[in-house]
Amino acid sequence: MKAAGASSAVRGARQTVAAITHEDALELFSIVGEIEGLAPRCAAALSHKPRATLAADLTTFADAAQRAVQTNWRNAAARLGRVIATVGERGQW
Repeated sequence: MKAAGASSAVRGARQTVAAITHEDALELFSIVGEIEGLAPRCAAALSHKPRATLAADLTTFADAAQRAVQTNWRNAAARLGRVIATVGERGQW
């Protein structure tokens, strides 16, 4: 990325990624979309047993992801409740 000018680093500092233009973002998301499209095509090309294993693994992952999202929202609601209790409801969120 550094060679392409997409990142920079100051001596002793962490490397940072340069800001991208709107056009760069569109191109990047198009590439990501194409790559993500390969996954279902590759999965569909699998024989029955590996495809069934993949489906079971994805189901397990989806269930864990759903639990994580629910936990995150519960924690966010609790934090927001504490903020409101501390500073009051101001009606300007």
